[in-house]
Amino acid sequence: MKAANPQTKIYCYYALSIKATVDADGDVPNAGTVHQLTPVSKAAIAANDWWLRDGNGALVQESSTSTFLDVGKPGFKEAYLNALLSRLSGRNLSGVVLDYWTGGLSTSYLAGFMKNRPFPAAYPTDMDWYTKAWQPFISYVTSGLRNAGYRVIGNCAGEYNSGYPKCDWQRTQVDGTVYEQWAVDWPANHGAWLSGKIISNRINHMYQDPLEVWTADYGLRRSDPIYSQKVKVGVAMYYIAIPPSQALRSYNHAGNLKIYWESIWDFKIGTPAAPFVKLPNNYFWSRKYTQGLVLLNYESTTSITYKLDRTYLDSDGNILSGTITVPPHTGIIMANSN
Repeated sequence: MKAANPQTKIYCYYALSIKATVDADGDVPNAGTVHQLTPVSKAAIAANDWWLRDGNGALVQESSTSTFLDVGKPGFKEAYLNALLSRLSGRNLSGVVLDYWTGGLSTSYLAGFMKNRPFPAAYPTDMDWYTKAWQPFISYVTSGLRNAGYRVIGNCAGEYNSGYPKCDWQRTQVDGTVYEQWAVDWPANHGAWLSGKIISNRINHMYQDPLEVWTADYGLRRSDPIYSQKVKVGVAMYYIAIPPSQALRSYNHAGNLKIYWESIWDFKIGTPAAPFVKLPNNYFWSRKYTQGLVLLNYESTTSITYKLDRTYLDSDGNILSGTITVPPHTGIIMANSN
């Protein structure tokens, strides 16, 4: 890839706080010999009992194929960083994407799996886990990676101005963050539409975020009956939300969870020519580009009319001019018509 484009940045993806059976040293047949979601081996974890256990001594599992790790146990953070640096060495990588940010036992991703369980004796409260285990682990690993010259991107490490102190602290430890949820809800909720308030806040966060930001939209899948509609909404929302400089922004969505391309990504409208404009009292945005215009209506039931200043060609090849009606949950990306 770098031979084709020397500016390409390549990252490896690793989990911070779980050990999965799909790792090369796991229990799933044909998992491969290279894949290692968690750099620490299962043998080392078992030998040191680095598993996360509840107050009864039972393992805390995400599923039958994924078990949480006690990142605060003696020796774990050192083993994790050493193993990770060893795996990264000599591969001409730009950095790593770290996932499974579990800053709390009852107020984070772990919350659902600790439900109705007694807390571990070492961490009787959420704050104990956060201060005694999570913060020391994250500080040690991320500083070690960055000191070695690698950039660190945190998947769901926290949106800008999130209102959550733990996320605000995590963001100080990384070079960038992934807004894994973007225009639609999680897969468990079938990629449903979100509230307009969430979308409005997220647009503002993306626009103002001083960190590098990638979108992922994990709930946007090709199996969705209105996949095409949601793709246009997601891309339009991104074009509304990016700051004047696009250097630290990147868009993607889950799609089919493989390498793929969407034709709409090739539709050229230039660069932002002005900040976005939000219609008062509505979840409707517009933004001028040097070679086009973007409209986003995230109202749940209300159509919005908009008077175009010229003739445009939309991403489906339709010619648009005059006053148009934008239905609810609709994104329209238009290029200037010659």
